[in-house]
Amino acid sequence: MGGQILVPTDFTAHSLNAMPYALELARLRSSQVLLAHFARLADLPEAVETGRMTIRKHLSDSPLDIVVEADEPGPGIIRVAEQEGCDLIVMASAATPLSRMLMGSTAEWVMRHAACPVMVVRHPLSRYAVEENTIGRGVELRRILVPIDFSPVSVAAVPYAVELARQAGARLELVHALGESALLNRGCDDLTDHAELLELRRQLREIGTCCEGIEWTEKVVAGPAAHAISRIASQDSVDLIVMTTHGRSGLARLALGSTAETVLRRAPCPVLTLRVPTVSDRVFELLGAAEASAAPWVGIMAMLAAVPPVLE
Repeated sequence: MGGQILVPTDFTAHSLNAMPYALELARLRSSQVLLAHFARLADLPEAVETGRMTIRKHLSDSPLDIVVEADEPGPGIIRVAEQEGCDLIVMASAATPLSRMLMGSTAEWVMRHAACPVMVVRHPLSRYAVEENTIGRGVELRRILVPIDFSPVSVAAVPYAVELARQAGARLELVHALGESALLNRGCDDLTDHAELLELRRQLREIGTCCEGIEWTEKVVAGPAAHAISRIASQDSVDLIVMTTHGRSGLARLALGSTAETVLRRAPCPVLTLRVPTVSDRVFELLGAAEASAAPWVGIMAMLAAVPPVLE
């Protein structure tokens, strides 16, 4: 961690909801924030001036640069992030249910295509107001939730979340949601089945072996994954959810949907996703070797700690 943080903006108050989080992460990581605005070629001069005014009014004491370019927001965000070497994108999302149904939000599109992690902020931070030079204040990352379904893809988010928790001094929650169908397949009606619950929590504790040096806890909850994750995030006053996404698009996304996108729409807090489009043959070989050991998740976590967030 420590590279530039890209914050796409159209200079509206809603798009600036992402700034408190970007500036807090920049402080924790000792990194720079890069504001990016995309406009039609004819509107560039006006957009540049609007950007300068926004910085003078709200962000004059913040460590950031700004770039204004002629491009569509989605592809432009991806291109600028790659060109500028950004290792995190933090952006607001304001898609309506109708626009999301028709074409999805720009934030969700970026989430599926960006090579680096993407944090999406849907709700304004209640602890700050968009007033002069106050945007960078008020963010506290005290609780970070990582959903785990015991697949290598979901576990790949843990090392990133652990490092972020260390930097922020946050408590980490590893949460497994056991859906109704899974409960029926296991032959138990609910989580009062003591042996079932103990086994699931044991597996979560094995995954948590990489959480040394931070406070953390494991939790098993009942219900469909996206709904259960959002419910627990609300109940536990979680400040950030960190999870992986497959980056599906087109017909695959329409048919299968995305748990990460559903969580994003329902969660009471920002969601940071790490895109994992495919897991390489090498990683599968490593996982196969680990699963042959007596404590498979210990081996898996040790190896995933060295694997980048995006596994091409």
